[in-house]
Amino acid sequence: MFRYVQSEWLKTKSLGIMRQNLLFLFFAGIITIGFSFTSLNNNAVASLFNWLSFLLINLLIPIIVHTIYNHEKRSTDFKNLQIPKNNRSYEWFSKMLVITFYYASFLILFSGLALGINLLFPYTSGVVICLSTMLIFVTSLWQVPFVLFLERKSNFLITLIINFIFGTLLTVFFGDGDLYKVIPWTWPSRAIMPTLNVSISGSIIDQNDPMIVSTNSSYLVIAAVILGIVLSLLFIDRKGVKHEKKYPTNEGRKFFTKA
Repeated sequence: MFRYVQSEWLKTKSLGIMRQNLLFLFFAGIITIGFSFTSLNNNAVASLFNWLSFLLINLLIPIIVHTIYNHEKRSTDFKNLQIPKNNRSYEWFSKMLVITFYYASFLILFSGLALGINLLFPYTSGVVICLSTMLIFVTSLWQVPFVLFLERKSNFLITLIINFIFGTLLTVFFGDGDLYKVIPWTWPSRAIMPTLNVSISGSIIDQNDPMIVSTNSSYLVIAAVILGIVLSLLFIDRKGVKHEKKYPTNEGRKFFTKA
């Protein structure tokens, strides 16, 4: 298993995904600081996490997956994926681990940005910021196997429509109601409501607000972990990569050489 993870890491190390993450952070930080200066309030950290929970992650994960998957497709056309059927699960899980690493690295950098903005516009403690980041990470991790499956079976545009546009709209329209329990895209936004007192619309709400009272973060964490495990096992490529090419046997090579 370690060799598969190492192979996936070496294939993606030169793709500039970390620079891509920094670019996302730069724009998020500029927008948040600018919004806080113009609105003259100290809700910058809450707004930053709110945008992250249902906008940035729904866009970032498909971009990371597409960058990795498209690079492998264009550079090798999956010619190096002549993997025995018994080992295809290793290739699948190693790819998910590498994607998870890049996603986690973004969230670590994001928490650092949030801590810095919290110094400029004090809102909460550093412990709450770290806890909120972990809640978003766990409750959104199911998207990695889901988006990887979509990218493998369709294309980047369809993946964006389903995960970013469709997922974001579901969060906006149903995230404040009771249906959030069965809509996993809403889970990151609902999970940070009790910690940051921020609604999906971005407004600051009281701890006694019905949305916070009805939110069970423990349920969301457990449900997200179970969903992630189920999707990871369900979407294993047992038939091989659909772009995988068939190569002629030795007899076929001799035939074409004689011809």
